[in-house]
Amino acid sequence: GIAVVYRSCMKHVYNADVRKQWYQRRVREYEKCFHVLRWLSHVQSLSSQLDASVKGDLPQREKLSKLVITKDMSLDQVILDTLLEQKEIDSLSFASEHGLDHQKLVGAIKSLLSLPIDYIQAEQKQISLWELTDEGKSFVANGSYEFLLYSLVTKDGILQKDLMKMPNAKIGFSKAMTLGWLAIDKKHENGPTVFHKVDGATDVVKAVLEDIGNKKNVEEKKIQDLKKRKLITPVVTKFYSVTKGSNFKTTIERPEADLTADMLQDGSWKEKVFKEYNFQAKGAPVTSGYLHPLLKVRTEFRRIFLDMALVKCQPTGLSKMASGISMPCSSHNSILPEMLMTHSSFLIQK
Repeated sequence: GIAVVYRSCMKHVYNADVRKQWYQRRVREYEKCFHVLRWLSHVQSLSSQLDASVKGDLPQREKLSKLVITKDMSLDQVILDTLLEQKEIDSLSFASEHGLDHQKLVGAIKSLLSLPIDYIQAEQKQISLWELTDEGKSFVANGSYEFLLYSLVTKDGILQKDLMKMPNAKIGFSKAMTLGWLAIDKKHENGPTVFHKVDGATDVVKAVLEDIGNKKNVEEKKIQDLKKRKLITPVVTKFYSVTKGSNFKTTIERPEADLTADMLQDGSWKEKVFKEYNFQAKGAPVTSGYLHPLLKVRTEFRRIFLDMALVKCQPTGLSKMASGISMPCSSHNSILPEMLMTHSSFLIQK
């Protein structure tokens, strides 16, 4: 019915090419309105299906424009809306294409997987990529050691001893000689002098490192050479391949945490989705080993006496005080034999 209304409204642009131009103009006008783009996409799909029913085939729907993601949009909703148009989402490629943080996108995928409704299905995969080391990043910014050394050599040449004073000159000179960029005249009148052997050298190492930084394909031989020089390091990146779930839909229903009295009264609990209870969860740990009330009182009295500078006596025999004077203590006291105390200032004459 909607398609028939749409066709009746579009009689003056019934031609497919003209209708496509009309769509493109409208999309450019409303490219910042995400909901309008969804409506246009929905109307176009109905029109395509109606045209296909007349022709007897169902061609694939043409995408109107690139998905526009704003800061206010939830990543959960972005994933569902994208799966409505695509069969599969590669989280790594999707984040790179739309300028999103991959970790935040992975968090949104896990959030959808944690829901009791099977909105999506996700399979974790991993890929091994190469990442530039700090030294490799300095090569990209400034150039390789051999190219910097080559740039320091003038047309008249430079003394080898002066050239070797430069930073990392030993590595750069060795690589430049291997590449055939430089030549050394050991019989020069001023001493061993380094000259250019070729004109216009190209910093191949820097170019390859830039390709690796831009995630481009590089020959395996060049990869191994850079790895030996510790300019790159392997990094394993994990990502998700996301597809539609068995109960896929674009509207997210958050599960209820508990059953309330209002749900029972109006009967809405029948349509609600509840979180699963974890019956295996352990309760709060219970502390044990409490003292008896009488023991608590005795402990408090003992603390008070010790604060008064009293000294605990031995159960039997003599208790030697700090002053060196011994005091007899009774072991037959039936009340508190272990709490017989003496003050350090109390003196007993022998």
